[in-house]
Amino acid sequence: PLILQRKPLSAAEASEEGAAELLADHCLSGDIPLQDHSVRTLLTRINHLIRLCPELNLRPLSTEDWHLIYLELCRSKRRASDLSSTDLCTQIRHYYGHTLDTHLDRLTPERIILKSGKRGKIDYPENTAPELSARICDFIGTPSQFTICNNRLAVLFNILAPNYRTVQKTDDLSRFWQTTYPDIKNQLKRRYPKHPWP
Repeated sequence: PLILQRKPLSAAEASEEGAAELLADHCLSGDIPLQDHSVRTLLTRINHLIRLCPELNLRPLSTEDWHLIYLELCRSKRRASDLSSTDLCTQIRHYYGHTLDTHLDRLTPERIILKSGKRGKIDYPENTAPELSARICDFIGTPSQFTICNNRLAVLFNILAPNYRTVQKTDDLSRFWQTTYPDIKNQLKRRYPKHPWP
């Protein structure tokens, strides 16, 4: 049988619990803004999994979920300056548990190794397709289309010049190499002669 005991909180424990509740309420209302780019990126990745991978049985966070997440985040904290978005990301991942930890980085990676051996970075805008960013030469050998979430979500290619500024966004690399690349190559080759231009 389960035996429950009533144990009064000490004054210090009651004070800490009250401080955590107060901070959590301010986080929930947005008075303490913790949802920066890193948090929004994590939530977008999770939302892709919820929408496209129902077999994982993940669900959106309710207001009650957020309160519990913030409450746990705020335990042993005394002021807003003790809180960070990095810790919030960790707490969100911890709240979802093993299923998210197992699948998040595999199905919605933030970085991948391209065929060229170079690293590409995947960004997750909130309302548009994910974007795989790398310099032009780093995309050599990459398939024409790229997908994540078990091939259920197409990714845009954000093609960068040697100075890492966008020169083209496309969902079809073959078309880019055939139609756009020759002009871009002619324009940029003079400015970056030491860059490899296949």
